[in-house]
Amino acid sequence: MESHKSKVMRTLALVMALSAVSSAAVSAQDEQENVSSIAQTISSDEEILMRRGFAIQPQDVVCSPASGHGYLEYAFKSMPYRMELLADGKVFLEWEDENVPANRISVFDEVDGKEMMMRIYYVPLKEGGVPDVYESVPFHIYKGNADDFKILAQPVDPVLTNGKGLATCGVSFKPVQALLYANGEFLRELTVSDDIVNAEVTSADVGKQLTFRVFYSDERADFVESEPFFVRSEEDMIFSVQPLSAVLSGDTQEAFVTFCPAFEPVKLEKICDGKVTYSTDQFYRDGNSGLITFAYGADDADKKQVIRAYYGTGENDYVDSDEFVIVNTDKNHHFTKQPQDMEVSVNGDKPLSWKVDFSPIKQVAVRDGKELATFDDDATEFDAYDWYMMPSGRYRIRSYYGRGTTDYVESDIFTHKRPAFTVSPRGGYCTTRGSREVSWQLNFKPAKVELWAEGAYLRDLPNDKSSHTFSASGLGGYQIVAYFDDSDRSAIYSPFFNVTGTELPFHEIVCDNAVAVYNSQNQLTSCGVEGEQMTAIFEGDSTAFEDFKADGVDFVPQAAPDMPGRQFVMPAHDVDIRVVYRTEPNDGPGGEHYQQGDVDGDGKINVTDIALVASHIKGIKALDDKAQMRADVDRSGKINVTDIALIASHIKGIKAIE
Repeated sequence: MESHKSKVMRTLALVMALSAVSSAAVSAQDEQENVSSIAQTISSDEEILMRRGFAIQPQDVVCSPASGHGYLEYAFKSMPYRMELLADGKVFLEWEDENVPANRISVFDEVDGKEMMMRIYYVPLKEGGVPDVYESVPFHIYKGNADDFKILAQPVDPVLTNGKGLATCGVSFKPVQALLYANGEFLRELTVSDDIVNAEVTSADVGKQLTFRVFYSDERADFVESEPFFVRSEEDMIFSVQPLSAVLSGDTQEAFVTFCPAFEPVKLEKICDGKVTYSTDQFYRDGNSGLITFAYGADDADKKQVIRAYYGTGENDYVDSDEFVIVNTDKNHHFTKQPQDMEVSVNGDKPLSWKVDFSPIKQVAVRDGKELATFDDDATEFDAYDWYMMPSGRYRIRSYYGRGTTDYVESDIFTHKRPAFTVSPRGGYCTTRGSREVSWQLNFKPAKVELWAEGAYLRDLPNDKSSHTFSASGLGGYQIVAYFDDSDRSAIYSPFFNVTGTELPFHEIVCDNAVAVYNSQNQLTSCGVEGEQMTAIFEGDSTAFEDFKADGVDFVPQAAPDMPGRQFVMPAHDVDIRVVYRTEPNDGPGGEHYQQGDVDGDGKINVTDIALVASHIKGIKALDDKAQMRADVDRSGKINVTDIALIASHIKGIKAIE
């Protein structure tokens, strides 16, 4: 069989012979022009060398955990006549001539952990010379596991503008293919850009439950699926609960207004007489009702008020609430007795009491502007047992002297501390024939304490102790029930917990009182089996929560990124979970201000910043310290594809970077 080099030399000889025949048939002038033309088309040795080698070097490949299969991608400056794949310095696979694959080959995890290299050959510049050989940078082909293929940035519900919108998700790998599913059925194929998948949506997609299905190999089972999302039309952008007019309280000249957009706002603004007086992209929603509360002062009285909620980052991507007003305090009606602070360890069963100098037509308990309980019209006290079941917080009594929405006066603020477990009992594992001590703490001295299992009374426990030793008895669904007096009405129930016997290795979890950790059975726990999926929840003020930190643990946000919870896989060692509290954003080590996402520091967030982050991740060009701070958009301490997805989401107007 004729070699590739022989073919090239034979072709070159034929071209030279034809050129000689042609030259004999033309005039001297034509011959000169022909020579000049040929000279312009012949490349020098240096130009030929510039067109040889790798245009894109091969990178590490993580193979599918199901099939052990993956793709190695690369690019040549020009096609070689031979290619070899080396494993630990030895030729593992080889191709020649027209069989050389242009830019991608299939690989398998049988070479897991070996140092790989690609070697390519070109015809020598001179006949009889040594072939030009080029070797790639070293890379590896790894055996994958499920943790290598994740959706790192879940899609956010897109809002249609002029009938169009865009949904995006970021993944931890380079997808082979991505599909969009609607209500569990295939809808259409999607476009993929590196680690980001985009889905253009229209009004035809409104009302469907959509999911991304992103494939990491050609195997049909090798995919990850996003959380469901929904396409929203601009007509859906409304306030499900409109803000109402409110009265300034007499002592603090403060009023609270509650409201609820029917979507998750990107930003909220107070509009007073047509001017923006307050703007924020950080706000707190009540965990049960979803209500948001804004406080107003004396400067806001007797002016037209509107709350503006943005559903996108465009200057017109907002909806305004109904108008409302803040009303000055009535001077003719008063509280003659203010309600007292309520705490079971101080007040016992003493009722909440107050008095007004008029006959109210309605009376309610108010917390942060939200009416939580209604009293009898002529009531001047409220039963302590019922009151202690109310959420802890700062309250007022609101007494109406008329039927108008602002015909009321409010009491001074009083505080209420609900009887509760300040440290809940946390179960866990013990050896099959072992035991575990479970402890708890209360914010009152109990009159009696009981142990329950599966919703039924089991036995009394000493009321002067706050721990109990459990064996792996087979029982479950434990609860500690504490009473703040001898009445059954005063019972306070702990969360459910289990003590489970196991022969598997397990390790302890230490965390502060504001952190609750749940195991794979959704049970509150103080330890975990190695490899078990765990969830950590921050139970303090969610607006202060930033993230968790623990040595050797990767915390992954839950499906709702704004929720103060993270998931993690239990490692093969004890875990000490520390809370990272939110600080003033964008403060560098020297106190300088910087914008996360603006990697090159030019004052803009654009595709250049994405390219710089991608180059850093792939090891092409490392970012300096300041650029790394700006690139770590999610403040995880790592720079990865999640940061790229967040920057892309900002550029496309899906969700602005704080």
